[in-house]
Order: sequence, then structure tokens, then C-alpha cells
Amino acid sequence: MAEQFEGGSFCTYDLQPGVSEPHPAVRHCTCTADLAYFINSDDQFDRAIMWSGPGLAPGSGMFAEYFETPDERPGAVCILYLRITSLVSSLRTSIDLYVWDDDGGRPGEVLGILPELPLFSIAPYPAVGTRDWDIYERMPIGVQGGFWLGLRGNWDPEGCSVLLPIDTFDDDPKVPALRRDAVTYVGPGVDELSEGWHPLEDIVGVPAATGINAVIGWCPVPVLETSWGQIKSLYLGDER
Repeated sequence: MAEQFEGGSFCTYDLQPGVSEPHPAVRHCTCTADLAYFINSDDQFDRAIMWSGPGLAPGSGMFAEYFETPDERPGAVCILYLRITSLVSSLRTSIDLYVWDDDGGRPGEVLGILPELPLFSIAPYPAVGTRDWDIYERMPIGVQGGFWLGLRGNWDPEGCSVLLPIDTFDDDPKVPALRRDAVTYVGPGVDELSEGWHPLEDIVGVPAATGINAVIGWCPVPVLETSWGQIKSLYLGDER
């Protein structure tokens, strides 16, 4: 179903925990064999969500997860793992990957952007599958301490053809309590929501973690500075 907002709508579909395809084995980074796997969900999802609507402003529809390297240890984003499902069969599209520094509990300075990572062979709803991308070979993106990893989809915004699974409760007693503070970016003109980053709790009513996961390798790289204007240029082009 879709909750209607002026300026866009938010699609929410139920998922049954246990329908996810097995998660692939975590691969090593090319830069080092010393790595850590970052995940905020327990890999059992109960809903699938996505923004839609022809009036969505640039930047709307972005989702992000907070992670933190232990003891401020510097590293690099090596592999992005994305749990994903689709309402459209044989869909071929792409996502734009973003990495932000933490700014008081919200995405802040952009550390790196990788546009148009190919997305295809998506598991059909209600199954949840996994897509993964080697990031380090495309662009070394350095992280240290708190950081955010997120994405924006490049599919038709008028329909919820691709859905991002979310986990809103602890249903695996073997997994310790995990973070449930994923955020989404709301552009101007979306009903009563102010422009900016909002906890998913503001939209779905409960704290949530998404299927955005990553492998971080302990291989320091220079931090790249990217402005919010450069992000908007991905969508506005020469008309901005």
C-alpha cells in the first residue's frame, strides 16, 4: 500500500521473516585481508518500503544507515551489500551510492559518491535477495569513526518498482540488540514533513534498520570532499 503525502507517496509492503534468500558469504577486500562486516538488521525483514511520486524533489528518496569504526580506526568502504526486492520482473536499473561523515547523528559532509551502480536480477517480492558491488576498485572512500552509508534509486519514481526491506524488531534471540535508526531524506514540498533527514520512525511509526550493509577494510585512503551542490547536480544537470 502507499501512504499519500502532498508531493509524493511512501509505499509499504508486508514481508514475512524467513523469506529472505541466504546471504552470500562475505568476501575479502582487495586492499587487505583484515576487514569488518557492518550490519544493523538481524537479516529478518518485516516490511519493504520506497518513496514514489512524479513530484519528488532531487534528493528525496535517499536512505542511509549509520555505522561506526571501532576506536576511530581509519578504513575504506570495500563492498556494499544491499538486501532488495522488486515488484517488477526482469528490471534493470541502477543506484547511486553515498558515503557521509556523521554530523551529530545525521549524514553530514559527503565523503564519496558512486553513481549508477548497476542493479538487476532482483529477487521478486515477497522474496528478499542480495546484490553486492566492489566499491574499493571503483573509488577508494575513506571512513573513520561514525559514518553513514546510503543510496538513491534511479528507477521510475512514479511507481514502487524496487523496495528496500526494513527490520523493525528483534526477532532473532541469538543476535544482540542492533541499531534501529535508519534515516531517509525528505525534499521540499512533501506534506507536513520538513525538508531534510528524518528517522524512518517518522514515516513508518517505529524505529527501523534497512538492508544496507557494508564490508570495511582497514586500509586508510584520502577523504574526498564533495558538496551537497554536487549531489543535486546528478539530478538537475544543467538546469539547476
